[in-house]
Amino acid sequence: MRLSCFGILFLLISACAPFPDLDDALPPGAEDQDYPTLQPLEPVLASAAPTKPDAQETAAALDARIAALNARAEDLRKRDVQ
Repeated sequence: MRLSCFGILFLLISACAPFPDLDDALPPGAEDQDYPTLQPLEPVLASAAPTKPDAQETAAALDARIAALNARAEDLRKRDVQ
Protein backbone atom coordinates (compact mmCIF):
# COMPACT_ATOMS: atom_id res chain seq x y z
CA MET A 1 0.00 0.00 0.00
CA ARG A 2 2.77 2.39 0.98
CA LEU A 3 4.69 1.58 -2.22
CA SER A 4 1.69 2.32 -4.41
CA CYS A 5 1.15 5.66 -2.62
CA PHE A 6 4.78 6.62 -3.26
CA GLY A 7 4.44 5.50 -6.87
CA ILE A 8 1.36 7.66 -7.40
CA LEU A 9 3.04 10.58 -5.66
CA PHE A 10 6.12 10.20 -7.86
CA LEU A 11 3.98 10.18 -11.02
CA LEU A 12 2.11 13.27 -9.90
CA ILE A 13 5.31 15.15 -9.09
CA SER A 14 7.01 14.13 -12.33
CA ALA A 15 3.96 15.23 -14.33
CA CYS A 16 4.58 18.78 -13.12
CA ALA A 17 8.07 18.91 -14.64
CA PRO A 18 8.46 21.16 -17.68
CA PHE A 19 8.88 19.38 -21.00
CA PRO A 20 12.28 20.09 -22.57
CA ASP A 21 12.28 22.39 -25.59
CA LEU A 22 13.42 20.10 -28.40
CA ASP A 23 12.85 22.60 -31.18
CA ASP A 24 16.12 24.38 -30.36
CA ALA A 25 18.15 21.16 -30.26
CA LEU A 26 19.31 21.48 -33.90
CA PRO A 27 21.71 24.24 -34.87
CA PRO A 28 20.36 26.80 -37.32
CA GLY A 29 20.49 25.60 -40.91
CA ALA A 30 20.83 21.91 -40.03
CA GLU A 31 17.37 21.12 -41.35
CA ASP A 32 18.34 22.41 -44.81
CA GLN A 33 21.41 20.17 -45.13
CA ASP A 34 21.47 17.15 -47.47
CA TYR A 35 21.57 13.62 -46.14
CA PRO A 36 25.01 11.97 -46.22
CA THR A 37 25.67 9.72 -49.19
CA LEU A 38 25.62 6.02 -48.46
CA GLN A 39 28.60 3.97 -49.56
CA PRO A 40 28.36 0.36 -50.75
CA LEU A 41 29.37 -2.19 -48.17
CA GLU A 42 30.79 -4.84 -50.50
CA PRO A 43 34.27 -3.25 -50.90
CA VAL A 44 34.65 -2.95 -47.15
CA LEU A 45 33.60 -6.55 -46.58
CA ALA A 46 35.84 -7.78 -49.40
CA SER A 47 38.90 -6.09 -47.89
CA ALA A 48 38.29 -7.59 -44.46
CA ALA A 49 40.22 -10.77 -43.86
CA PRO A 50 38.07 -13.65 -42.68
CA THR A 51 39.20 -14.84 -39.27
CA LYS A 52 38.80 -18.30 -37.84
CA PRO A 53 39.40 -19.16 -34.21
CA ASP A 54 42.46 -21.30 -33.59
CA ALA A 55 41.22 -24.74 -32.60
CA GLN A 56 44.23 -25.52 -30.40
CA GLU A 57 44.00 -22.22 -28.49
CA THR A 58 40.26 -22.69 -28.03
CA ALA A 59 40.71 -26.25 -26.78
CA ALA A 60 43.48 -25.19 -24.40
CA ALA A 61 41.38 -22.34 -23.03
CA LEU A 62 38.40 -24.63 -22.51
CA ASP A 63 40.56 -27.28 -20.83
CA ALA A 64 41.98 -24.66 -18.46
CA ARG A 65 38.48 -23.42 -17.64
CA ILE A 66 37.26 -26.98 -17.03
CA ALA A 67 40.18 -27.64 -14.69
CA ALA A 68 39.56 -24.40 -12.78
CA LEU A 69 35.84 -25.13 -12.43
CA ASN A 70 36.51 -28.70 -11.30
CA ALA A 71 38.99 -27.43 -8.69
CA ARG A 72 36.45 -24.90 -7.47
CA ALA A 73 33.75 -27.57 -7.32
CA GLU A 74 36.07 -29.84 -5.32
CA ASP A 75 36.78 -27.00 -2.86
CA LEU A 76 33.07 -26.40 -2.46
CA ARG A 77 32.45 -30.10 -1.85
CA LYS A 78 35.04 -30.09 0.96
CA ARG A 79 33.41 -27.19 2.81
CA ASP A 80 31.28 -27.93 5.82
CA VAL A 81 27.88 -26.35 5.36
CA GLN A 82 26.14 -25.50 8.59
